[in-house]
Amino acid sequence: MSSTESYDPAPLERLFLWRLAAGGGGDWLKELTKPKLGTGPRNRLIKSGLIELEQRKPSGQGRALKYLCLTDAGWAWCAEHMGTEVSNRSTAGGEILRMTLARLKRFLDHEGMTFGQLVAISDQKIESDASTTSPTDEAARVEAAYFQHSGGRPNVRVRLADLRSSMPDVARGDLDELLLSLERDGRLVLFPIDDPHDIGPADRDAVLRVPGGAERHVVYIGGARS
Repeated sequence: MSSTESYDPAPLERLFLWRLAAGGGGDWLKELTKPKLGTGPRNRLIKSGLIELEQRKPSGQGRALKYLCLTDAGWAWCAEHMGTEVSNRSTAGGEILRMTLARLKRFLDHEGMTFGQLVAISDQKIESDASTTSPTDEAARVEAAYFQHSGGRPNVRVRLADLRSSMPDVARGDLDELLLSLERDGRLVLFPIDDPHDIGPADRDAVLRVPGGAERHVVYIGGARS
């Protein structure tokens, strides 16, 4: 077992790792004052392989300064411990949360999503399994078509026009009912395109109308493919 796998960071050290992550993966040592991590704990994180200390010149000029950054193992630790307990004795948590939310907002703006949509998608339970689902299973085909157009990524917007184009042999009414059924089961979420200027002829032709008449133009499937 490697030192990275065997090392369990203390609560304040965990908070320090999240500070680096929220800052983009690294920062100058002189800027890392909240949380303030002593030399001993910092060296333990370095020895564990979760962070590394470099000598860098700001803007490539002047005197080299100490720069701390997450290693690949450090990023992996963050990905695997997003629900772990961190120190509540430091006031740094609020600033780290602010930095994290700012990055989340930029991501949501880029994806054209709202925070409410993200929460709805995160609450879904994706139960389909490509290894156990028959190729003729229409629900599995919807998922396969979605990931084809999303580039294999979950939680990104896929237009119904693109989804329909991948399933031309399925009658429109049957596909509409299937999508609505999957949404009721919490396996996907259908949304309208809010900006009218972003709705093209293909979107209008592929629109799905839910009971009550509201229009849906895009679909999200959340969670990792099993």
